[in-house]
Amino acid sequence: MACIRFVPVVLTIAVILAACGDTPGGAVVEALTETVAPDRAPPISRAEALALPYASALVTLGNRQPAFVVLHSSQGGRQIWLSADRVAIATEQGRVVALAGLAGAITETRFRDGQPPKPLAGGEHLRLVDIAPNVWGLTITCANREDGEETISILGEAVPTLRAFESCRTERGERFTEWFWIGAEDGLIWRAEQWIGPGLPRLTFELVKPPTSW
Repeated sequence: MACIRFVPVVLTIAVILAACGDTPGGAVVEALTETVAPDRAPPISRAEALALPYASALVTLGNRQPAFVVLHSSQGGRQIWLSADRVAIATEQGRVVALAGLAGAITETRFRDGQPPKPLAGGEHLRLVDIAPNVWGLTITCANREDGEETISILGEAVPTLRAFESCRTERGERFTEWFWIGAEDGLIWRAEQWIGPGLPRLTFELVKPPTSW
């Protein structure tokens, strides 16, 4: 991925957060506010999620209550998801690659080969990440492998998947493992548990209603 892509993605997230009331993001926030129940876990039912005219997902930080997000926009192969409290998450082919509104989290990811690696492909891959407020180009090396079949449940819906994990290390010596659940029939990453920054809980991203295209 060329570095030039960093600026449009981050600026788009910043604009969404700063001007939701005057952009299509305002309609997204309004729809979420009317639908999501903040004191429920999960905060929305499958029927409510499917009734919305947006692709959607559940996001959980560590052991916190899950948040419901909807797809705000797609650009250059990335999707930008928005929550009712205006936290923005960027994904690429099912992987979380940037966040806005969470201190100490990754703000950009660049892959050596230009595209996110397939979790079931095996082998090693390299990526560079930026982390708010002042870490730029931190090198992360990962090796992925398949780890068997598993049927997971997302808002009560059973999804047959193939599970894979990636063993990763940063250039500063930090080690972590990321997990992915890939649809056995469609190849989508239905669930991802990822590292999003030093000292932060793992982030779980679960598709509820997939985008019509990636």
